[in-house]
Amino acid sequence: MDLVLFSEEATENLRLIDVSGLFRALSVNSAFWLRSLMMAAHAGNFGDFASVSLKNEKAMQMLMKDHAANFKLINSGDVRAFYHTDRAVYVPTVVGWRPGVMNYWNFGTELGRMSRLASAIPVAEIADNDFTLLKTSEEKRSVMYVQEAVFREAIPFFSDMVRVYESKVEQFGATASTVTVIDAIVNALLN
Repeated sequence: MDLVLFSEEATENLRLIDVSGLFRALSVNSAFWLRSLMMAAHAGNFGDFASVSLKNEKAMQMLMKDHAANFKLINSGDVRAFYHTDRAVYVPTVVGWRPGVMNYWNFGTELGRMSRLASAIPVAEIADNDFTLLKTSEEKRSVMYVQEAVFREAIPFFSDMVRVYESKVEQFGATASTVTVIDAIVNALLN
């Protein structure tokens, strides 16, 4: 019985480590895909523009779906606390970049939302080299947000989440070792 319970918990924590790594990779990919959109727009390559835009849209849909599913499956106080603990972030507004606070749940959701919104930017708008916040649409601000947030906020957020899950795996290992010792002692006493 213990083996079944422990293997399920260990498997789930390892899956969550894998998913957090995937989120980190997808967010970095999104930053590069949005850069590729700008390059395709400047080159007048509308086929590549449409293809990259769709690729980013689908990846962010997957990120947001998995992020919501993981949120519903939280089975630990440490993980729950991480999802709800605020940390400093910067967001683009019509008057400039402003400091704010966001927790892991809100950040992952906002990053996915803004990256999806950035995928919908018109070719002419992203080809325009004026990135003044006051003069840009929400789509262009979203491109700017993803470019800035991925490297400033997302990588540290997702890396910290991996550390929380790794800590759970370490705790599991210590508990499994203790149970193994107790089982050995009980078996020795019964024999």
